[in-house]
Amino acid sequence: PACGTGSGSGQLIQNAFTCTGQDEAYTTNSPEFQMMEAIGWDQATPEPGSLTLLGTGLFALVAVGVRRRRKLAQK
Repeated sequence: PACGTGSGSGQLIQNAFTCTGQDEAYTTNSPEFQMMEAIGWDQATPEPGSLTLLGTGLFALVAVGVRRRRKLAQK
């Protein structure tokens, strides 16, 4: 498998320098998870900038659709 993927399900922790072999599964018991939790990282919560970008894109799609329907209705 490619670097960063494992044969099983879930994320695996790797050696960042050689990218050969996985040390262990990334679980709530792994030291890496504990470290990320200690600094306040939460993978389930998206960043505000991501939400803003998503909302702006959806707004633009709706606006284009409304404009197109109005244009077709005038013909």
